[in-house]
Parts: sequence; structure tokens; C-alpha cells
Amino acid sequence: MSSPKGLHLLGDDGSFSFRSYTAPHNLYEELSLFATGTVCKLHLPQDRLSRVLERLPALEAFVISQGYPSPKFLSALAKEPVLCPSLKTIAFLDCKMTDKMVYGLEGILVKRGLPTAARLRRVVIVNRKRDLPNHHLISRLRSSIPCVDVRTGDEVLDLL
Repeated sequence: MSSPKGLHLLGDDGSFSFRSYTAPHNLYEELSLFATGTVCKLHLPQDRLSRVLERLPALEAFVISQGYPSPKFLSALAKEPVLCPSLKTIAFLDCKMTDKMVYGLEGILVKRGLPTAARLRRVVIVNRKRDLPNHHLISRLRSSIPCVDVRTGDEVLDLL
């Protein structure tokens, strides 16, 4: 969450939540206190993505919420060696999906589809304001990934 600053992790052995109404210097340093190897779902606002993903090797579903995700922000998903080799789904909740962002995401999907990387299976885009990408952008994504789920609403369901 972006306001209040928050982090909620779910894993096979339990969950961890952290919220701060004052802006901590580095919200994600709390991750180093916990065994995060089994975390399978992460809901995150946009900052310090690669540092977080490095600690989550079992991540299967990744939700990015609110704002304007940039290709630079998502480029951590195309790093070698591949971060989060189990990642199957990326979801965007109330994000502005610009042409530039969708083209950047398309490039990441192609790179993760190479034999040396973990292939993503699904992109989910949910927006409560009905501010969804146009048909052309959705078609471009569908040419790079098996499932693109676009809908209006206020929550992302069934990610795993």
C-alpha cells in the first residue's frame, strides 16, 4: 500500500504485515528479519522492486497497485539470473496502463519467455475507474503471454 505505507506477505507457514503512518527510511528492510523463501504472493507499490524480489524466490503472483508503473520499474523482472523463477502472474490494480508501460511489459514478457528464464502465464489488469488499456494494447500483450485478464473492479482475485 502506498498510504499508509504497508507491506503484507503471505506464505505457506503464515503471514507478515507491517504498516507505518510515518514514512520509514526503507520500508522493506523488515524483510531481512523473516524467512521469505516461501512467500508466494506480493502486493506492492512502486519502489525498490529488485531488492524485494531478490528475497522472494517462491513468488508466484505479484500485484502492483496504484500509480503509473514504468518500464524501468518492471525491468527488475527481466534481470539475469531470473528473479522469482516461480512467477506466473503479474497483476495491476488501479494502475494507469500507458502505451509506453505496455510496450515495456511486452518486452519483459518476451525476455522471460526465452529458454533461460521463467515464463509468465498471466497478466491481470483491474481498475475501479474503468480506465483500462485500449483493445490494441491488450492485443499486443496477448501476443506475448497466454492469458490477459482485463476487468473493472476494486480487487484482484484468484491469482494463484
